[in-house]
Amino acid sequence: MRTVLTKILAISSVALLMLASCKKNDPIVTTNGGTPGVLATSTTTVVLNKANAGDTTTKVITFSTTAPQYTYKAAVTNTIQIDSVGDNWANPSSIALPQGVLTQGLTTTVLNTALLQIVPGGVTSKVNVRIQYALSSAVATYSNVISLTVTPYSLASYVYVVGAFDGWPSLPNSNPGATDSLISVTSNGVYTGTINFTAGNNQFLILPVKTSYNVKYATNTTTIPTSIVAVGGGNNLSAPAAAGNYAISFDSNKLTIGFTAK
Repeated sequence: MRTVLTKILAISSVALLMLASCKKNDPIVTTNGGTPGVLATSTTTVVLNKANAGDTTTKVITFSTTAPQYTYKAAVTNTIQIDSVGDNWANPSSIALPQGVLTQGLTTTVLNTALLQIVPGGVTSKVNVRIQYALSSAVATYSNVISLTVTPYSLASYVYVVGAFDGWPSLPNSNPGATDSLISVTSNGVYTGTINFTAGNNQFLILPVKTSYNVKYATNTTTIPTSIVAVGGGNNLSAPAAAGNYAISFDSNKLTIGFTAK
C-alpha cells in the first residue's frame, strides 16, 4: 500500500512541475475601443434622378473618413451606415467599403438602393450617416454622425386597366385608369392591384401607356377568366363572370394573369 501511495505522489509531483513550467509567453492583445475616424461628405443634400440609374461612373456623393487609431496594428472593416432619423441605428442600411479604402463615392443606383431600405421613394427625407469601424462582430467604433437631406426615386412602375367596368373610356383623355392601375413595386414586371368588376362588365384591357389603346395586353383565347395574355391580342381579357372586387396579379414576363375574389 505504501508503494502505491509513493507512486501516486511521485506522478502528482511531476504533473505539478509540468503545469508550473507551461506558461504563455505571447502577449494578449486587448483594446480599449480605440479612437474612431472622422467622417466628411461631399454634400449634405442629394436629389436622385431615375434617368441617371444607368450611369455607373458619376458619383452623386462621396464619403471620406480618416483612419481609426488603435494601440496595435489592426485589420479594420469600414462600413457606411445610413439610417432614418429616430431609428437610433436599429436597422441601418449598410455599404461595406473595400479593405483599406477611406474615400468612397456612390453612384445614383447604389445610393438609391440603400436609401429605399429606410425611406420612401419620391419623398424628401432626413437621414443620418456614419462609418462603422469593426475589428470583429463584437468590437466596433463609430465616426461622427452627419445629417443628409435625400430624395430617392421610386422604383415602382404601373400599367393601366380599362374596360367595360369604366365604360371603355375614349383615349387620350385626362385621367384614364388613374384609380384602377396595377403596380409593380420594384419594376420586376409583376403587377398587382384590385379592380371592381360590375355585373356583366368583366371584359378589360391592360395598357402600358394610359393615353392610348395602340399598345395593349389582351388575349387570343376566349377562356373566362383569362389566364394567358398576349401583347396586342385580338380579344379582350376577361375577369371571372361573377361581379365583385378581384385582386389581379399580372406577370408581364410570363404573360399570365390571375384573379382572387376579395
